[in-house]
Order: sequence, then C-alpha cells, then structure tokens
Amino acid sequence: MERFRRPTPLPTSLGGWIDTFGDGLLAGLDASARSEIKADAEAVAAPIHRRRDGTWVLDYVRLRFVATKPSMSPR
Repeated sequence: MERFRRPTPLPTSLGGWIDTFGDGLLAGLDASARSEIKADAEAVAAPIHRRRDGTWVLDYVRLRFVATKPSMSPR
C-alpha cells in the first residue's frame, strides 16, 4: 500500500467545509449555535490550516492499494 499526502486548498473557509460535510452533525442546533461552533473550529484550526493569504488548506491522505478477489473453489 502506498500513502500520498495531498494538502487540499478549500474554495471557501473551514466553516464552508463544515457546512458541506458536517451539516448532519449540526442539524439539531439553531443557526446561532452552528455559527459559534464553526467559529470555534476555525479559531482552533487556523494556526495550522490557514495560510497567511487567508486560504484554508486541509490535510488529505490518498491511499493506493491493490485488492485481489480470491478464486472460488468448488465445494
């Protein structure tokens, strides 16, 4: 198996990423609570994931592997 680091710039902010991929986790909260959680997440992640130009970059890892299907033997 091979592992590739793939830093990925976001087209919006981390809050936008959370809106897209984490919406189900925040679905039971009102808009104010969702905004507060996203702001807190951005504050925690900014030192590592926000570049000086304001671009957010997330750490993705791509895995490459080969799978083989075992042959079926008659019973």
